[in-house]
Amino acid sequence: MGLWVLAGSWAADHLSDGFIPDYMALRIDRDAEVHAAELVDAGLWSAAERGGERGWQFHEWDDFQPTKDAVEAKREAARERMARVRGNKRDGSREVPANEQGTSQPVRLTPAQPIPSIKDSAADAAFETFWASYPKKVGKGQAIKAYRSAAKRADAAVILAGLEAARATWKLAGTQEKFIPNPTTWLNGDRWGDETTIAADPDEQLIAAIPTVEQLVEARDWGPTCDECERQGGGHFRGCSKAAS
Repeated sequence: MGLWVLAGSWAADHLSDGFIPDYMALRIDRDAEVHAAELVDAGLWSAAERGGERGWQFHEWDDFQPTKDAVEAKREAARERMARVRGNKRDGSREVPANEQGTSQPVRLTPAQPIPSIKDSAADAAFETFWASYPKKVGKGQAIKAYRSAAKRADAAVILAGLEAARATWKLAGTQEKFIPNPTTWLNGDRWGDETTIAADPDEQLIAAIPTVEQLVEARDWGPTCDECERQGGGHFRGCSKAAS
């Protein structure tokens, strides 16, 4: 039975349509003559000759195994199918092996997905903090690509500090959202390095410009009368004729 199994495997691999030459039977089994005769008696083999070479033929091989012609036709169809796939591919960098085994199922290509690097993963995590702080949330897909590139030029802390300074400037200036640059534009322009000038509150500037009474006294040469003192609240200031009394 071992001869029958091993010989059948050889015949299938070599597309011999079930024919086993004498020399191959002897390589598989030293007692091939004896065992082959038993297979003939059992109706599994028959003595045969092909191309002037004696051997043995599997009984009804074509009923249970594909013939050489059928296998070669499938392989040729597979090669043509792969040729069409390669011709339609836009990306010619990937080689698609031909379906040499002659399987009936078409070969389907699975696009390769890029594996994110550790640096990209860290940048993506820092980007979420940046995105949460940025006041104008548009184009997140492009923004994350811009952030990955920016992370190669500056630390995440530097980028975030620059954003906070920009936010303060926009808030004090009353900048409308439509005039705030898109996050991708801000990142691509390295705007975290901009010098920001935060103007003081207008009301505070006005209050600071009003001189105090003491400043007025220092600035003027007061006369001998104290009429000005009375208008300022009734106290006597330096220069007043009554200040020394």
